[in-house]
Amino acid sequence: MKNLISYLGAILLPCILCLQINAQCGQWDGYDSLSREDWYAVNGSTLSINDHSPTSIEGPGLFVDQDGTFRWSVCRLFKNLSLGEANTPQQTLRVSLDIRLFDAGSTATTNAPGFPSYNGGLRFGLYNTNNTEPQADDNAATSDDFGYRVYLPFGTGTANPSIVKETGTQSEILTGSDSIILASTVYANERIEGNHVHSAELMITRIGVQSVEIGIRLFDGPGLTGNLIFESVATDANSAYTDFNLIAIGSSEDVSFRIDNVKCAIGRSRFLLNGAKLQDIRLRYDRGETVIVHLVNRILSAADAYLSPDLAPVTFNNSSPAESLEQSRAAMGRIHVLAFAYLYTDNPEYLDAAIDIMTTVSAFPNWAPSQFLSVAEMSMGVAIGYNWLYEELGASEEIIRNALYQNVLMHAPSVYSPQPVNVVWHAYSWDNNWNPVCNGGMLAASLALKDFYPDLAKATIDALPSSLELYLQHYDQSGVWPEGAVYFSYGGTYTAFILNALESSLGSDSNLGLARGLEFTPAFFAHAFGPSGSVFNFADCGLGKSNILGASGAFLWWAARHGNDAEKLTANQWMGNYADAERAASFNELNSIAGVQNRTDVLNLIWLAREPKNTSTSLPQDICLSDGLSELAFFRDRESGQSALWLGLIAGKNGFHHSHLDKGSFVMESDGVRWAEDLGADSYDLPGYFDYVDGRWDYYRTNNFSHNTLTINGKLQTIDGAGDIVGYISTDSWTHVIVDLSELYPDAAQALRGVAMIDRDESQNTARIIIQDELDGVAGDEIHWGMVTSASINIDGNAKAMLTKDGKQMEARILSPNGASFEIESTQPTTNEENQNNNTRMLAVNYQADQDENFVRLVVLFRPIGYGWKATALPSVTTLSSWPSS
Repeated sequence: MKNLISYLGAILLPCILCLQINAQCGQWDGYDSLSREDWYAVNGSTLSINDHSPTSIEGPGLFVDQDGTFRWSVCRLFKNLSLGEANTPQQTLRVSLDIRLFDAGSTATTNAPGFPSYNGGLRFGLYNTNNTEPQADDNAATSDDFGYRVYLPFGTGTANPSIVKETGTQSEILTGSDSIILASTVYANERIEGNHVHSAELMITRIGVQSVEIGIRLFDGPGLTGNLIFESVATDANSAYTDFNLIAIGSSEDVSFRIDNVKCAIGRSRFLLNGAKLQDIRLRYDRGETVIVHLVNRILSAADAYLSPDLAPVTFNNSSPAESLEQSRAAMGRIHVLAFAYLYTDNPEYLDAAIDIMTTVSAFPNWAPSQFLSVAEMSMGVAIGYNWLYEELGASEEIIRNALYQNVLMHAPSVYSPQPVNVVWHAYSWDNNWNPVCNGGMLAASLALKDFYPDLAKATIDALPSSLELYLQHYDQSGVWPEGAVYFSYGGTYTAFILNALESSLGSDSNLGLARGLEFTPAFFAHAFGPSGSVFNFADCGLGKSNILGASGAFLWWAARHGNDAEKLTANQWMGNYADAERAASFNELNSIAGVQNRTDVLNLIWLAREPKNTSTSLPQDICLSDGLSELAFFRDRESGQSALWLGLIAGKNGFHHSHLDKGSFVMESDGVRWAEDLGADSYDLPGYFDYVDGRWDYYRTNNFSHNTLTINGKLQTIDGAGDIVGYISTDSWTHVIVDLSELYPDAAQALRGVAMIDRDESQNTARIIIQDELDGVAGDEIHWGMVTSASINIDGNAKAMLTKDGKQMEARILSPNGASFEIESTQPTTNEENQNNNTRMLAVNYQADQDENFVRLVVLFRPIGYGWKATALPSVTTLSSWPSS
């Protein structure tokens, strides 16, 4: 006991005293494991501390062999560990340990039916004993339980880990309701298994005057996989202190177990990358998880590149918003990579380089507040580096802290003011992708500096949810981000940061992650890429490949949080493709300043979900995401493979940020070729490009003239109109959507577009696509049907066209109306300033309705040719109303 007192007094007391004064001392990775001499036992348990146990576990540890009566194995602390006064929030106390179960007495084993079945068969916790040993008996009538304990399930019992707070009946430091049970529903039917090492942590964080957050993490075990089991808030209306002086570990069952690596500390915690997450990454790397290995190697390779004396430095460049933003992004990428590399390897060269970049940008005159994106991304880089490396910053700490305050946190009162008066950015005036990016930058600085500027930090954290809701509302019920895949990736990654940072730092994301529609977001992004790997690039989006956009941190976060097994597998696969293909590439290949391209790699690593147990699952062939600002439908004729016939269609409302007049437009692939294309964004420097009232719609790429949809009488789609999906059916052989475009074409009484995949049979390769438009009230109107393609086009007999690209072919036929014919049109715009679209052309149908032809049905059939595709009879043309309903 003397050794224990000396050891803990030397290690813990200075840190505790420091924390009680200014909450600046301590870091989770800075505390040490209790050594073999520090184990202490009570209650007559049979204990042995050994280097070589009968089960061949090496190293010092506590082996406990119990006789069926509840026993505690404990470590006493020399001084109470305290979360401090109730008016000093944000201090966190943590106990962690590794557990391994052995056989259950003499009559049962972990593999036998008789293995102990009690839900809380193994327990550990932090207690203030009040001179009474804890019994953890759920009995409020006895004064023997005064802390927090964790149930860890094993055997055949109820498999929900839980946390219980017990306070007894005496006037204890912990008061309030007895036995608050917070049971997990995330990992039902999973439990600790024998002969496997599991790690567990209990964390208690004071987050307010009268409340604490308690959570348990279980990881590194085949039964309990994943990091966060749950986090909840328990309110203790009467408590002013939360003090602990006992670590207790035990079981009520006749079971042998071994405890290793007990750690306990209080201090400031890293957000996003705490000790548990870093340990988890190391364990997964050591186990050889392919994606983790590739991504860690990529990050470390980048860190090595950033040590080169020939690396172009990050510089102050305020010549244009684009230039300043690129410098901020480069700084963010380099800081994240170098900070992680240091924490992962302990190589001081990485630390020195990270501090050098942070001090360099801290000396800039400003962080370009005229475009607050630059401030936000610089803040994301510097604040995370400051938080992760705080204990190592030395004299640079004050310099970096002051820069974060002057450039970011100082703006909080104006940013979150009710009215936008003299503001650099206003949190309640923006609902597009800028919203989470700028809010994320403000939050990063607030969390990093909360101990120095608690009022400003609290004001930011309190105000941020109502601002972010302006952004989240646009996911609505469909889960589709209306600005397209690029801006989902951008804004969504910062949204993921906000939610993760709030959870990891404060214990709750204020239910922001439960916004309507977000549960469908993983499906949106999982289906947004065709078999070729190219994204459906609607809105201001380029034709990105899956190894770039598919590796989005936003997708990884949402897939891990809301996705099903197939969506998680898809996210991990894309991340693996990206990390493997790009890890040896130059890190300034796509950008002039190194660090920009890979600035979210560390976040990607943190958010990468564990591979689901069911690795044979696959995405559904069809999906329709409707009832939102943007609506999408995707079809494919087979579960996987690049040769699949695939189609994506967009509907919804026009006029949102970065959107185009493209409702009813479609993209299409087969045999790895994209036949129907979206030209994507034009230059953002074009005059009036972001004038959504007038100038934007004069540009070819943004209006309906360039999209694979209709134009009536040469007019734009209604700028503030909508085309809603009104019908959807999916069967084995047939799937379709019907879009009501009537509001977009006022010259027509009604305009419906039906898109169907018919004769779908993977074994027969007979699938085809029908695009069918039904227009009423169009007598005398000029109807233009168009499809942009980079394939060569050969028109055969007016109503038939053959598209050829990369040695593959696609046939198009007009089935209705009689007399309609294909034409080849240029995709060149009317001005030289616009993108000239030199490599594309348009397959078009121009149909002039007669004066007495009030109704027009225009039907085009697409059929892949060759490579196993089989020809079948032309389908009959029927009305959209007669298309299958089941």
